[in-house]
Amino acid sequence: GLNHIFVRVEGSNKEKHDSISKNNGCFEKAIEGIKNCVKKDLSCSTFMNITREKIASGEPAKIIDLAKKLKVSSVRINYPTLSGRRLKEKGEKLSLEEESGMRELLSPDFVYLESNYPRAKDSIRRCPAFQRKFFHISCYGEVQFCPFVPVSFGSLRTENLDKILNIMWGHGIFKANYTGCPMNNEIFRKRYILPANLETSYKNIILREGES
Repeated sequence: GLNHIFVRVEGSNKEKHDSISKNNGCFEKAIEGIKNCVKKDLSCSTFMNITREKIASGEPAKIIDLAKKLKVSSVRINYPTLSGRRLKEKGEKLSLEEESGMRELLSPDFVYLESNYPRAKDSIRRCPAFQRKFFHISCYGEVQFCPFVPVSFGSLRTENLDKILNIMWGHGIFKANYTGCPMNNEIFRKRYILPANLETSYKNIILREGES
C-alpha cells in the first residue's frame, strides 16, 4: 500500500549532507535508497530544509540538479520554521529577498514549496493545515493541526478522533487568514504560543481564549 516516499537530502555531496545530519555515511545511504525506489518504480521525492547559509552558497540549485540526475518525482523546499529548538534559540526566518530567490527555483512539474500547492513562482503561500487538508497525531496521541505547531486539541488516549477533529476544525484559530507557516507569524505566536511554557500541552491555553 505504500505509494510515495520522501527522502531528505540536505547537501549535494556527502561532506555537506553528513555535516548537517551529523551522521557519517548518511548521504550515501539516502542516495542508495532513492536509486532503489526509482529502480522499483516507487514514486520518490527529495526534500531540503533551507537555511541562509545554503542560499549564500547556492546549494539549493545544486541539490535540485542532483535530484534531476537521480530521476526522482519532485523536490520539496522547506523554509525555516520558528518551532521547537529554533524558536527557543530565537532563530531567524528568511528575508523577503531570500524567499524571492527560492521562488525562482520553483517549477510546476518538479520543484515546489512546502506543500503540493505553491508551485508557481508568484503563488501565495497558504498553510495546508489551515485549509483542513491534513492533521497530525503525535507519538503521544495528541491531535494537532500541524506537527510544527505545539497546540493540542485532545488526546486519542481519552477521546474519540471524530470528536476532536470537530472541535479543532470548528475552532476560532482557523478563522485567521495566515500566509505561510503560522509559527513564523509574530501575531500568532504571541496569542497562542508565547503565553505558556514551551514544554507544556497547549489545549488549555486555547480553551482559555474563549473561542469555539
